[in-house]
Amino acid sequence: VNFQRRWNLRRRKECFITGQHVSLQGLKERKSRDKMAEYLLNEIPPYPTPAEFWVSEVAHVTEESGFEGILESEQFSPIAGELSWWGLKINEDEIKEAQKRYMDTNFLNEAQELDEQEPFLEKFTTSPPFQLEKSRYGNYRFTFPLTDLMERYKKQNCGGEDPVLRVHETITYRQEIMYTVLIHSPEDNERFGEYPLLEAKVAHATEETGFKGILESEEFNPPNSEFSWWDLKINKDEIKTAEKNYMERNIPSMAQELCEEKSFLEKFTTSPLFKLEESRYGNYRFTFPLTELMERYKKQNCGGEDPVLRVYGTMTYKQEIVYTVLIHSPEDNERFGEYPLLEASEWVRYQDGKIIWRAQAICETHWYQFISGEVQKPNDYEFYVWDQVSLVFHLPNSKALKIPREQLIEALKACEIANIDLSEYPGTKSKMQRYMEAKEEVSKLKIELKYEEKEEKDEDQKDEDEAKP
Repeated sequence: VNFQRRWNLRRRKECFITGQHVSLQGLKERKSRDKMAEYLLNEIPPYPTPAEFWVSEVAHVTEESGFEGILESEQFSPIAGELSWWGLKINEDEIKEAQKRYMDTNFLNEAQELDEQEPFLEKFTTSPPFQLEKSRYGNYRFTFPLTDLMERYKKQNCGGEDPVLRVHETITYRQEIMYTVLIHSPEDNERFGEYPLLEAKVAHATEETGFKGILESEEFNPPNSEFSWWDLKINKDEIKTAEKNYMERNIPSMAQELCEEKSFLEKFTTSPLFKLEESRYGNYRFTFPLTELMERYKKQNCGGEDPVLRVYGTMTYKQEIVYTVLIHSPEDNERFGEYPLLEASEWVRYQDGKIIWRAQAICETHWYQFISGEVQKPNDYEFYVWDQVSLVFHLPNSKALKIPREQLIEALKACEIANIDLSEYPGTKSKMQRYMEAKEEVSKLKIELKYEEKEEKDEDQKDEDEAKP
């Protein structure tokens, strides 16, 4: 895919690639005679290892006439074009959290020592998204929580349905790469269907033997069963969105006031499902976008037809309720016909590549209570039964979910074993020993993968140079 060119609404020339978010390295490697590709390849040095920022606020900047128009009309409605543009607003706490994640991922042995020193990442965060007191687009900045804007957009423009998020474009300038995400109403799915969805993620955790078997075979194919089990992976932004929806639905008179305060729902999301750094089932977690898994399953196991989702069952334990969703090929409709289609479920549904779960119990140990819009800490705690959703892909002996090794490594992360260990580990090593070994193994694999990719690129470049007259 080559760069396209256009003049944007600010009368600035830009290059862009539609329907993809392409890294700087990816842009540099495009075999293109485009001047932008040549400029990036020859003039811009390689990026360092990326840092991951979890951002909760977005901002819209404008000049005086735009500001006055927004205030007067009490709405954001673009004068030219049909898109309203917003940028991320990254604060100091989010920079510090990004630094900790960066150290834990890339410098495991020095992470604790460096964590006690002065923050260093802020010295590198000098590009415009981090300059909160400046803007290139005007003197007037409106800033809102992303969950607030999404909820307003949902009610005002989507008929109450969840907005759809898509990978829109990669836009390049001489000293800037911009990744745009398109947010639109579900009724425009047909119009914007060419753009890939930004999706919810699911995870599969396993112990060392399972991890090695998956990497070696490059497939998920459970050895003692015909079902592959996956859990939802719920992040902070999804918790905030759920909090906003809860308040609007249950205490509308106090929703706005409470949403301006610090998040309260995170005090209640203490069950294992929300502990992204832990697992009961092993130290190795593979995480993928749900739509990617569904698409692979569709092509590899359904003959290109859409998979069927059914209410498989409700499993109960002493302190856990699991709602299981069965995903199978249409050719097995007769076999699984006794299970209702997922549309019949009161608690779980699948929409636009997302699993929507009406959670009833999200605490493991109940340390807080929410009464009349206020979070209170009772004198004593209570143990609650918590619920969760598991997705079960039907993979009989002749079938598997195949994923290339390099993509498996990219999706892999080491996680600690939770208090309750269901991994059936037979050895004598402590949980911490197993976790540290897993962390080192994952880090080693990721470093080796980068080295392999570099060797392959160098070889391609060599072949290309030799082919030149």
